[in-house]
Amino acid sequence: MKSILFTWMKLLLLSSFMIPVPSAFSQCTGGSNGGNISPAPNANFQTMNVSDGTYYTFTASSSGCNTYDFSFCSNGGSAGFDTQLTILDNTGTTLSGNSYNDDACGTRSEILGWTPPADGVYRILVNTYSCASSGNTAVLAFRENGVRKSASGDYTLQSDATTASDPLCVQLTPDAGGQTGCAWDANSTLDFSQDFSYDFMVNLGDDDNGADGMTFIIQNDPAGICACGKDGQDFAAGGISNSLIIEIDTHLNTEDRDDGSDMSTAGVSCSGGPNVDHLDIWLNGNINPSGSSCPSSPGARVIPSASPLLDNGANYNIENGQNHVFRVSWDAASQTINASIMDLSLSKTYGRVSYSFDPTTIFGTTAPFFGFTAATGGLSNQQTFCNPPELLPIEITSFEVNCQDDRHFLQWEVASEQNNDYFTILRSTDGVHFKAIGKVQGAGNSSSLQRYSFQALSVPNATCYYTFSQTDFNGISKLSGFVRVLNCDSKKKVNIFPNPVQANQQVQIECNQSRNLTLHVFDTFGKLVLDRDLSEERTFFIELSAGLYQLVLYDLSGRIIQSERLVVTK
Repeated sequence: MKSILFTWMKLLLLSSFMIPVPSAFSQCTGGSNGGNISPAPNANFQTMNVSDGTYYTFTASSSGCNTYDFSFCSNGGSAGFDTQLTILDNTGTTLSGNSYNDDACGTRSEILGWTPPADGVYRILVNTYSCASSGNTAVLAFRENGVRKSASGDYTLQSDATTASDPLCVQLTPDAGGQTGCAWDANSTLDFSQDFSYDFMVNLGDDDNGADGMTFIIQNDPAGICACGKDGQDFAAGGISNSLIIEIDTHLNTEDRDDGSDMSTAGVSCSGGPNVDHLDIWLNGNINPSGSSCPSSPGARVIPSASPLLDNGANYNIENGQNHVFRVSWDAASQTINASIMDLSLSKTYGRVSYSFDPTTIFGTTAPFFGFTAATGGLSNQQTFCNPPELLPIEITSFEVNCQDDRHFLQWEVASEQNNDYFTILRSTDGVHFKAIGKVQGAGNSSSLQRYSFQALSVPNATCYYTFSQTDFNGISKLSGFVRVLNCDSKKKVNIFPNPVQANQQVQIECNQSRNLTLHVFDTFGKLVLDRDLSEERTFFIELSAGLYQLVLYDLSGRIIQSERLVVTK
């Protein structure tokens, strides 16, 4: 808004000459017809030259979550005079709701997120202050925001969200200011009546001084997949009701609940602490609910404390350009949700938050929508996420990488397939940049167990990360989400038998080389369930409850030399 002094001076000047002044936010009418504009249904703003005292007609649709933006403030829009914007119906009649603006930014105007009451033709009227026409010209930026589909068809996209270079992935915000992106699963909802666990891949950009972070949202807002919040520190999540929001925060805002060095009972520092990347949980679109002042005790909080992202006790910078695993799991028996940020090998957990709740209390249903949102304000970052393997049109039951004559031998099993053309094998030496090294033909359509294998003939003298993508007959490719780590500088160090195994039955761990090795076993939540020094034992047995486990073997320097997946069935 204008400064109070400027506004009162203008009102005083006009009233002293007895000129009628429209009341605050008074809509304008009239104007001459300047022709037609056509807001395109995409995430990009269009611009055109406009004159005050002139209206421009456009056709608007009320279906498909369509909203419309008109701006002199940004995205190519500009004006050198005191503007007003009014949306009218095609007879020139004023409308209720968000159809008028004066002074959104300084003396310039913009209308964002206008929703048409019905399909039809409407007018956007440009005026100088006090609904006047003074021969002024400006550049108007405009666009239509409708629900678009990601290239994979898995997500509906809103605002600035677009498909990333990989069809499996969604870019929530480009590396630009003032962006919002919302992506909701287009084909399914979460089922809180039973356990679930999903591994998404997230990338928070490469600018440690950038904005702002992203959220994973579970919601049953009345707007459904049409819900999308504001930019900046709202993460495009603010105001989305009937929701549980898991925030991955990367930028300090003064009212933010950033974790400081105080990891005492309160576990959080709302002000004065270091600016650390962290996880937090919000409810019902209430962003940073503790505000700028901390409660005096943890009992004053209505949601759990935030969790800093740490690596060996030091603050971890997730804005390092690398991909990370975001794991979200639900335990139906305890009604507890867990969320973790992990590295691609699933051997490191940087942060974890948990919250126990009744889904019907928050969502009003056990089958809410889910998706991701992100935003930028004055600072920016490119922020993306990729689908978990469960959304593949194939059901993967195992993926193993083993040493065979100093070569890497890959094996995976698929329980069912639909339109599966082929697999592409991908390898990396840093866990971030993957290159295709081979292709394996798929079985097409199958409901029976299929076993696949691939041998890497040329192996780098370094730790290698392996994953694979699957390509349909229609040409759409999706990453599996499974990553395995191996180094074949010697023979395989550990053998596991049997695998899979039934719950509470013995699993034999046989070590071919026991000196100076440590074995860690992680559960599906990234929790360490076994830490075994192999300096003495060569063969031992363990029993585990049903679930998926990752067995990781380390040498003295902490280097991963073998990683195996163990499946424990009920």
